[in-house]
Amino acid sequence: MPTEKIISTVMFADISGSSPLYKKLGDNKANALIQRVLSMLTDVTSKHHGIVIKTIGDEVMTYFDRSDHAAGAAMEMQETCRNSSSDFPLTLRIGIDTGGIIRENNDLFGETVNNAAYLTSIAKGGKFYFPKMHLTLST
Repeated sequence: MPTEKIISTVMFADISGSSPLYKKLGDNKANALIQRVLSMLTDVTSKHHGIVIKTIGDEVMTYFDRSDHAAGAAMEMQETCRNSSSDFPLTLRIGIDTGGIIRENNDLFGETVNNAAYLTSIAKGGKFYFPKMHLTLST
Protein backbone atom coordinates (compact mmCIF):
# COMPACT_ATOMS: atom_id res chain seq x y z
CA MET A 1 0.00 0.00 0.00
CA PRO A 2 1.46 3.40 -0.89
CA THR A 3 2.11 6.11 1.68
CA GLU A 4 -0.90 8.34 2.28
CA LYS A 5 -1.01 11.56 4.34
CA ILE A 6 -4.41 12.34 5.85
CA ILE A 7 -5.96 14.35 8.67
CA SER A 8 -7.32 12.01 11.30
CA THR A 9 -7.81 11.49 15.02
CA VAL A 10 -5.54 8.92 16.65
CA MET A 11 -6.30 7.28 19.98
CA PHE A 12 -4.29 4.95 22.17
CA ALA A 13 -6.05 3.13 25.01
CA ASP A 14 -3.78 1.39 27.50
CA ILE A 15 -4.95 -1.00 30.21
CA SER A 16 -3.56 0.38 33.45
CA GLY A 17 -2.31 -2.06 36.06
CA SER A 18 -2.03 -5.10 33.84
CA SER A 19 1.53 -6.00 34.90
CA PRO A 20 0.66 -6.63 38.57
CA LEU A 21 -2.38 -8.54 37.38
CA TYR A 22 -0.13 -11.21 35.87
CA LYS A 23 1.61 -11.65 39.22
CA LYS A 24 -1.69 -11.83 41.07
CA LEU A 25 -3.65 -14.12 38.72
CA GLY A 26 -0.96 -15.96 36.80
CA ASP A 27 -0.32 -15.79 33.09
CA ASN A 28 -3.36 -17.63 31.74
CA LYS A 29 -6.06 -15.92 33.81
CA ALA A 30 -4.51 -12.46 33.47
CA ASN A 31 -4.09 -12.87 29.72
CA ALA A 32 -7.72 -13.99 29.36
CA LEU A 33 -8.89 -10.88 31.23
CA ILE A 34 -6.65 -8.58 29.17
CA GLN A 35 -7.91 -10.17 25.96
CA ARG A 36 -11.54 -9.59 27.04
CA VAL A 37 -10.79 -5.91 27.66
CA LEU A 38 -8.96 -5.58 24.32
CA SER A 39 -11.96 -7.16 22.60
CA MET A 40 -14.24 -4.62 24.28
CA LEU A 41 -11.96 -1.78 23.13
CA THR A 42 -12.12 -3.11 19.58
CA ASP A 43 -15.93 -3.40 19.70
CA VAL A 44 -16.35 0.13 21.07
CA THR A 45 -13.96 1.50 18.44
CA SER A 46 -16.04 -0.06 15.65
CA LYS A 47 -19.31 1.11 17.21
CA HIS A 48 -17.99 4.70 17.09
CA HIS A 49 -16.87 4.41 13.43
CA GLY A 50 -13.18 3.95 14.24
CA ILE A 51 -10.62 1.51 12.94
CA VAL A 52 -8.25 -0.53 15.08
CA ILE A 53 -4.75 -0.32 13.63
CA LYS A 54 -3.08 -2.73 16.04
CA THR A 55 -2.78 -3.94 19.58
CA ILE A 56 0.54 -3.55 21.34
CA GLY A 57 0.62 -5.72 24.44
CA ASP A 58 -2.19 -4.35 26.60
CA GLU A 59 -2.79 -1.27 24.43
CA VAL A 60 -4.85 -0.60 21.34
CA MET A 61 -4.07 1.98 18.62
CA THR A 62 -7.07 3.31 16.70
CA TYR A 63 -8.03 6.11 14.39
CA PHE A 64 -11.22 7.99 13.58
CA ASP A 65 -12.26 10.30 10.77
CA ARG A 66 -14.09 12.53 13.26
CA SER A 67 -12.76 13.71 16.59
CA ASP A 68 -16.19 13.57 18.25
CA HIS A 69 -16.36 9.86 17.42
CA ALA A 70 -13.01 9.33 19.17
CA ALA A 71 -14.20 11.26 22.24
CA GLY A 72 -17.41 9.23 22.35
CA ALA A 73 -15.47 5.99 22.08
CA ALA A 74 -13.10 7.04 24.87
CA MET A 75 -15.98 7.90 27.18
CA GLU A 76 -17.72 4.58 26.49
CA MET A 77 -14.48 2.63 26.97
CA GLN A 78 -13.91 4.24 30.36
CA GLU A 79 -17.55 3.74 31.38
CA THR A 80 -17.49 0.07 30.36
CA CYS A 81 -14.28 -0.57 32.29
CA ARG A 82 -15.57 1.23 35.35
CA ASN A 83 -18.82 -0.77 35.35
CA SER A 84 -17.13 -4.11 34.72
CA SER A 85 -18.24 -6.87 37.03
CA SER A 86 -14.75 -8.36 37.12
CA ASP A 87 -13.23 -9.28 40.48
CA PHE A 88 -10.16 -7.41 39.20
CA PRO A 89 -11.36 -4.04 37.90
CA LEU A 90 -9.01 -2.39 35.46
CA THR A 91 -8.77 1.21 34.36
CA LEU A 92 -7.71 2.71 31.06
CA ARG A 93 -5.28 5.47 30.22
CA ILE A 94 -6.30 7.11 26.95
CA GLY A 95 -4.58 9.73 24.81
CA ILE A 96 -6.10 11.31 21.69
CA ASP A 97 -4.75 13.78 19.15
CA THR A 98 -5.97 15.12 15.81
CA GLY A 99 -3.81 16.19 12.91
CA GLY A 100 -1.86 14.98 9.94
CA ILE A 101 -0.85 11.35 9.93
CA ILE A 102 0.97 9.13 7.50
CA ARG A 103 -0.84 5.88 6.77
CA GLU A 104 1.45 3.24 5.31
CA ASN A 105 1.19 -0.55 5.19
CA ASN A 106 -1.75 -0.64 7.63
CA ASP A 107 0.13 1.43 10.21
CA LEU A 108 0.16 5.10 11.25
CA PHE A 109 3.12 7.43 11.70
CA GLY A 110 3.82 11.07 12.44
CA GLU A 111 3.62 13.77 15.09
CA THR A 112 -0.09 13.21 15.77
CA VAL A 113 0.54 9.53 16.50
CA ASN A 114 3.46 10.41 18.78
CA ASN A 115 1.36 13.04 20.59
CA ALA A 116 -1.48 10.58 21.22
CA ALA A 117 1.00 7.99 22.54
CA TYR A 118 2.61 10.58 24.82
CA LEU A 119 -0.76 11.71 26.20
CA THR A 120 -1.56 8.08 27.00
CA SER A 121 1.72 7.71 28.87
CA ILE A 122 0.95 10.67 31.16
CA ALA A 123 -2.75 9.89 31.67
CA LYS A 124 -3.76 8.43 34.99
CA GLY A 125 -6.01 5.37 35.08
CA GLY A 126 -9.63 6.30 34.40
CA LYS A 127 -8.74 9.45 32.43
CA PHE A 128 -8.33 10.49 28.86
CA TYR A 129 -6.62 13.53 27.41
CA PHE A 130 -7.68 15.18 24.18
CA PRO A 131 -6.17 18.69 24.20
CA LYS A 132 -7.46 19.76 20.78
CA MET A 133 -11.02 19.34 22.05
CA HIS A 134 -9.95 20.76 25.45
CA LEU A 135 -11.02 17.53 27.16
CA THR A 136 -9.50 15.91 30.20
CA LEU A 137 -12.13 13.61 31.59
CA SER A 138 -12.14 11.48 34.69
CA THR A 139 -14.47 8.59 35.15
